[in-house]
Amino acid sequence: MKKLLKLKELKKLFLLLPILLLISCAVKVKTVNDSFYGTQHYETSYMTIIGWSYDVKVRFIASKNPNVILVEVQYIANDGFTISKNDGIILKFSDDSLLNLIYINDMPAVDRSFYTSYYGSVYSSSSYTINAAARINNDIGTLTAIRIENSGGFKNLDISQSFAKKFQKAYNDIKNKINE
Repeated sequence: MKKLLKLKELKKLFLLLPILLLISCAVKVKTVNDSFYGTQHYETSYMTIIGWSYDVKVRFIASKNPNVILVEVQYIANDGFTISKNDGIILKFSDDSLLNLIYINDMPAVDRSFYTSYYGSVYSSSSYTINAAARINNDIGTLTAIRIENSGGFKNLDISQSFAKKFQKAYNDIKNKINE
């Protein structure tokens, strides 16, 4: 009888585990108080898309006075590239509207790391990061794609439905926060 009870408890635990994982993966809006300037703003945690040789991190930043919402995107890749003034990151939404993000930095930031293999050989690994941001002036639809444009060409990234829902929820949460 005790084994049966333990088995039922384990089944409940396994049923609750996916729910706990979903809750822990939720995007949270945090309040940032800047005592130096005496200002306050809100920002979401980063939402990440992981690809074969790149990561894309997205977050929202907002303030109440004035009511401003920014979307910020970091593109981190393992291959080197250059950017120019006409390059940017473009978000595409379900209603075919586009949001052009402007690169914040004129040159990709390089993070170089070294590691030693099991056999004692030393290897170098570099990642290149660019940051882009844009002000959101109107309500946005469901995110469907992201385009990364640089002087070497462009890369289109399709968005999963789960990421699109997380993106939309984060936008609605930060919008509600500044309208409180």
